[in-house]
Amino acid sequence: MKNYILFLLFILSSCGQNCKELPSTYKSYEEAKMIVSSVHFKFTDDCNVSESSFITSANYYSCDKLTGYFIVGMNDKKYIFQNMPYEVWESFKKAESKGKFYNREI
Repeated sequence: MKNYILFLLFILSSCGQNCKELPSTYKSYEEAKMIVSSVHFKFTDDCNVSESSFITSANYYSCDKLTGYFIVGMNDKKYIFQNMPYEVWESFKKAESKGKFYNREI
């Protein structure tokens, strides 16, 4: 029984890709979202966008906290941006209007 539990823990912990195994290009947004969502990132963050009239979610995922993936939700769709500098993410989080910042900077 003990070996079975250890084997199960090994399988569960090995699911998903390693941060360093991410491809540099993707065939589609859908593929990118699927792969990025399966990775175990060293740094993840989200932003409260409840005051935005059209942005429904904002998340940042990074392997090194220098650059990362920005996933923004709008009108029941999610858009993904690769290689977003961490400083831009921090500026987005501090922006008074998330929508104006998004349209201007990204």
